[in-house]
Amino acid sequence: MGREKIDITNGPIAKVLLKLTWPMLFGMLGIMVFNLTDTFFIGKLGVQQLAAISFTFPVVMFINSLALGMGIGTASLISRTYVSEPRKVVQKYAVDAIFLAVFVVVSFVLIGLLSIDPIFRLLGVTDELMPFVKDYMQIWFWGVPFVVVPMVGNNIIRATGDTFTPGMIMVFSAVVNVILDPILIFGWGSVPSMGLKGAALATVFSRAMGLVVAIYILAFREKLLVLYIPVLKELWASWKKILYVAAPAATGMLITPISMGIITRFVSSYGKEAVAAFGIVSRIEMFILMIVM
Repeated sequence: MGREKIDITNGPIAKVLLKLTWPMLFGMLGIMVFNLTDTFFIGKLGVQQLAAISFTFPVVMFINSLALGMGIGTASLISRTYVSEPRKVVQKYAVDAIFLAVFVVVSFVLIGLLSIDPIFRLLGVTDELMPFVKDYMQIWFWGVPFVVVPMVGNNIIRATGDTFTPGMIMVFSAVVNVILDPILIFGWGSVPSMGLKGAALATVFSRAMGLVVAIYILAFREKLLVLYIPVLKELWASWKKILYVAAPAATGMLITPISMGIITRFVSSYGKEAVAAFGIVSRIEMFILMIVM
């Protein structure tokens, strides 16, 4: 995945922005393919399963928005120091950002696993659909590290001027998901049919593969990940710099999943078929926003 970096400090802004944007479009396309693949294969299981996965979408988007906000904060800090500070400073900020991502991950895994029932009751999930929701989310929450950490890691890579590699990492994860979804959902050979649990496992495994690649790039190609024991005061100072940008960015992005959760609650009063249809449309709608994002 070697790629010549774009010089983000010189040249016409529009030209540099375009060069940075087009590789990211492939990454966004990978995410869209990821979501639509899940929807396509789960839809073949039945309306109940499709409605259940549609109820999970606001929660999944909520975590993704937090991760993206942290990624933006990290990219802002790394990009400002990459060309102006010694290498050791950049390495420290990169590692501290990963520590922050892990801290957030642990918090949300614990909160999520302990609150599946009340959260989804609030969204309008019925007794009929709750077992399907739990089948998916009890596995997905354990996979949150593979969602959050790679998003922060990819933004560190982008901040160095390389938007191509993160885009290809996301495409790679999407391809793995496309391959694993039908195998784990419907079964193949000695692999049993696992339904929604299979869809969740496919998502977690494909995200984990993306994490491995991102960490490899950061550690061995960029040499930005180094082993050190952080001093709490210095760690908190780095976190404050990241959160200064990340907190408002994440807050703004949370409007979408929160509003989607409210709409899902309203739609749930019309039955599981309406929720299933709304889930499909919501995923397709994301294509329209892809270039802007």
